[in-house]
Amino acid sequence: MKKAFLIGLCTLFLFTKLFAQKISIANERMNIFYVGLDNPISIAVDGFSTKNLTIKATNGKIEKDDYNSYLFRPKNVGPSEIIVYSKINGKLKEIGRSQFRCKNLPLPTFHIGSGKKIKSKNEIAAQEYVRAELENFDIDIRYQIDSFKVCIFSGDTCKYYIKKNIGNKLNDEVKSLFKELQNEDVIVFKDIFIKEPDGTSALIAPLIITIKD
Repeated sequence: MKKAFLIGLCTLFLFTKLFAQKISIANERMNIFYVGLDNPISIAVDGFSTKNLTIKATNGKIEKDDYNSYLFRPKNVGPSEIIVYSKINGKLKEIGRSQFRCKNLPLPTFHIGSGKKIKSKNEIAAQEYVRAELENFDIDIRYQIDSFKVCIFSGDTCKYYIKKNIGNKLNDEVKSLFKELQNEDVIVFKDIFIKEPDGTSALIAPLIITIKD
């Protein structure tokens, strides 16, 4: 990610009439901050050491991570400004600012085994875990699944079964039902609750799988 940051960072250069310094406020995520995440940014000012800078943010909290690096956690969706100050003659003077957008993370997609929605009985019966993943997203986030329900509808009878599962690992009851699946049976994973990076709970879309042998 560091290499991508150096190649593709989005940098805004700000100039003020009072100071001629060049200000660089760079965000690895292309000018977008995500609510609930610690978003890394890099700040540099010509003629100033970072230890002499004070960084503040509207709509969120910013903390120094390491040399020349900061973490910003937005509070709400909407615009936020990163403001750079330096202490001059004992007083804080603003020397530059930049505005960014703050967005919610998209909700992940529920998966079991391969991403296909038509599976063989052997494939589904061999699974031990389920997962929630962000698709086509360049940030690696691991989601904890709090709970979900498994509904199995028989393809040749009117019978159906519903079992609740806690966590990412399939429980013994669910695995036993998977071993008894028949051709044309339908599995519905629903009421899927995940834990988001900020610790809040979210409900994600159900998944329907058809058994074809």
